[in-house]
Amino acid sequence: MALVALSNFAISNSLSQSTVNLKLTPNFGNSFNAQVDKTNSLTLQTFSLNPNTRSLQVRVDPKSTGVAIVSLTCNFYEDPTKTKPSFLVHYNFDNSCQWRIQVQVCATPVSGNSTNMAIMEVRMPTGYYYYDAWWLNNAKSGISKTETYESKTVVIFYFDNIQGTGSCVTFAAGQTAAVADLKPGSISINDYYDTSKQGSSSFAIPSSVKNAQCNYFFY
Repeated sequence: MALVALSNFAISNSLSQSTVNLKLTPNFGNSFNAQVDKTNSLTLQTFSLNPNTRSLQVRVDPKSTGVAIVSLTCNFYEDPTKTKPSFLVHYNFDNSCQWRIQVQVCATPVSGNSTNMAIMEVRMPTGYYYYDAWWLNNAKSGISKTETYESKTVVIFYFDNIQGTGSCVTFAAGQTAAVADLKPGSISINDYYDTSKQGSSSFAIPSSVKNAQCNYFFY
């Protein structure tokens, strides 16, 4: 019954017979007139409002027939240098030397509460590639998937959630070539369902590790 009613309504209000006249009046600046009829029914009409506008009055001509949709979009710029992170990211090196590094990376929600599923991306410093990872309390690590990109210079860890006290991953990376001007890598993490919740950190290898000699081999 509902579909039949909607079909009859669509027929009786065919766009070929409809004309809707609108007047948009912001509280600051000039008014705008818009008309929706069969010649522009599929055309999006836009009007730019003065940045000082805080309210908008929409008036429909009482002689109008048909349907029109009016929407208001506001865009805000947030200075990334002033945006507070949702995650604190920190890392430390252990058992590392110039051509093999072992790093523990941890992320902690600023709120102190466990989060939804989260994605951590680690970009290796120049000249290094990811080759292995393991976790503290492996059974409770909460990492469901690991992916690598760009010849294993980028690794992505999928966490089922980030614990309120923090979640960590430990990984190893090997040196592919000696690089004179070693650029730091980066670590970023964001909530899978709300990408505005994020955190990041640079990923620099300290001089003590760069100059440390390796006394063992790996494959």
